Amino acid sequence: MKKILLYHIYSVNNWREITDFLFQKLPFDAIVVHVSLPTDGSVTESEIESYFAKYPITRFLYSQNSGLGEVDGLYRFVETQDLTGYDILTYMHCKGVTKPGHEHIFNWTKLMRYFVIEKMDVCEKAFKKGYATFGANKGIPDHNMKHHFVGSNFIYEGNFASINLHKITLTKAVLDKYLDRSYYGVEALWGKLCRYEEGYTVFNSGLNHYNASVPEKLYTTRLGRARYNLMTFYYRMRKKLLQ
Repeated sequence: MKKILLYHIYSVNNWREITDFLFQKLPFDAIVVHVSLPTDGSVTESEIESYFAKYPITRFLYSQNSGLGEVDGLYRFVETQDLTGYDILTYMHCKGVTKPGHEHIFNWTKLMRYFVIEKMDVCEKAFKKGYATFGANKGIPDHNMKHHFVGSNFIYEGNFASINLHKITLTKAVLDKYLDRSYYGVEALWGKLCRYEEGYTVFNSGLNHYNASVPEKLYTTRLGRARYNLMTFYYRMRKKLLQ
């Protein structure tokens, strides 16, 4: 299956270190990078392209940071990229640049990368079965967050995801209809474009990843995932019984 990656960066703080981690062994036929440039001019387009010279980037898209960089990036991508012939679009962003050094956020990023990149074979199998989207930590926003995701049947918490381009057509008209110009706009989008049952989830941690992490050994092996699922099932049942 032919695959394309859209990668969004807000080029501040430790964006290079995060990108070096995320860009290990990427399984894509094309890579498009969108960069929200700081308005103070501290990072230039030439610096970005010099850094990325070690990676097989297909092309770059730029915008000045508006505070809604992911939305800007997806619009630029859809308006300029011909997706004819591609089967899978994967979306990643340089998560954690505004909170450098946050251990749980970096561990969350590692978990998402593992499932969305290293388990691409699982994604391909899911899409061949007819699923429309793929990711980890699929869920319905709780009551405190619902107002950010109005109209979404589900979200992939953290917003690393792949979409089946045979099931979902991305056009400017689709974005105009479904993509909110808000901080959570792109994260909210995928669950607006298909039904809940059409979104495949490969792993659900059940955690708030801003405050906690899942050890790698509990999600990178079948045995670890089985142990983790048993533990979370036990604690869910225990919580219900104590209510």
